[in-house]
Amino acid sequence: MNLLGGTKKQKWLQLTTAGILLLAVVSGLMMASGAEGKQLVKNLDIRIAPDTGLYFITPQDVVQALAPDGSAYKGKTVASLHLDRLEAKMQEHPYVAACEVHADLSGNIQVRIRQKNVLLRIINKTGQSYYLGEDGQKLPFSNKFTPNVPVASGFIEEQLQDSAYPKTPVLKQLQQLAAYLNKHPMWSAQIEQVYVDNFSEFLLIPRVGNHSIALGTCEQLEEKMGKLRIFYTKALPSLGWDHYSKINLSYRGQVVATRRNAVITSGDLNAGQSNEQNTGQ
Repeated sequence: MNLLGGTKKQKWLQLTTAGILLLAVVSGLMMASGAEGKQLVKNLDIRIAPDTGLYFITPQDVVQALAPDGSAYKGKTVASLHLDRLEAKMQEHPYVAACEVHADLSGNIQVRIRQKNVLLRIINKTGQSYYLGEDGQKLPFSNKFTPNVPVASGFIEEQLQDSAYPKTPVLKQLQQLAAYLNKHPMWSAQIEQVYVDNFSEFLLIPRVGNHSIALGTCEQLEEKMGKLRIFYTKALPSLGWDHYSKINLSYRGQVVATRRNAVITSGDLNAGQSNEQNTGQ
């Protein structure tokens, strides 16, 4: 009987101790939270990723969102600044993918922002500019800085305000193309412009080489760019990057390249005419 009573007593003591510890932890957290709210703000630590020094949203934007009158947040209590509202406001910014805001017991406010990644700049047929983000979202043009991404122009009807994401076949294909170029460093570095003609087919303009690349549509995109890679690595190094004026990938199973005339004179009406060559790639 004494042994049984002792076991029950031990269990009761264990439960009582656990309850006291839990109460102490909760009380400590509540006290810390209260102390944090009453703490005066000392410093604002803003970090934006990726840390390139070129931002769609700047640290000054964050400061103005926190305190429109500049540094007037200093000396105020952390609670009076409503950091949850700042976090929500930052997450509403079109170029912010994620934002976290918190304060420590020393009065330092830490703001951590991750920018959205831009893949392509669109200039539609009316001259309106906007971007396509990594997730396909349409993003407004920004004067903060111009990212080094390909530019698509020509017969692009869709406006920024038409929808949050691409809705026309042309813009959906441009999103597909932009994602492919971004995925492959070689093409991301080489393709500078995309022109959409009145048949909704794409002409690619490279950074290196005085030629254009007729892609057609984005159907069989992987196959077409694979043919172009072979052509670049096998044919152009020996012939020269300016040997052809146009490389056509729209034919299934082959590359058709148009040779450039070596000599052009103003008196020769036939000058500038080129011969097409099926490379058989």
